[in-house]
Amino acid sequence: MSNLDLRHPDDGLLLRYLDGELPGRKARQVRTHLEACWQCRTQSEELQAVIGECVRYRKNVLAPGLPPPPEAWRSLDFARADSELAAQSLFARIFSPLRNPGLRWALSGFLRHQDHYAR
Repeated sequence: MSNLDLRHPDDGLLLRYLDGELPGRKARQVRTHLEACWQCRTQSEELQAVIGECVRYRKNVLAPGLPPPPEAWRSLDFARADSELAAQSLFARIFSPLRNPGLRWALSGFLRHQDHYAR
């Protein structure tokens, strides 16, 4: 007998189950528990209803007030990204974020902080 047979899954576990984020075995345990437990099945239905309300609110209230995107989303070309990464050396892949000004600023603060305590 599993732990889910002895206790009810919490809301976080139910949400991950409903979103399809649980690994196969854990998902089967939750599904089996929901088939046998009216209380948890009702809780799951209530969570789905709340999620539905949030989606409708976003679609009907928030979305109409948002400005349009500056340009259409382009499709992601994972094969191209993988080939570009494979062409870079390991050193370049590790240290390429240093070209990012925000990351460079954060690292400089960290290094300055480390240097202060090293003295």
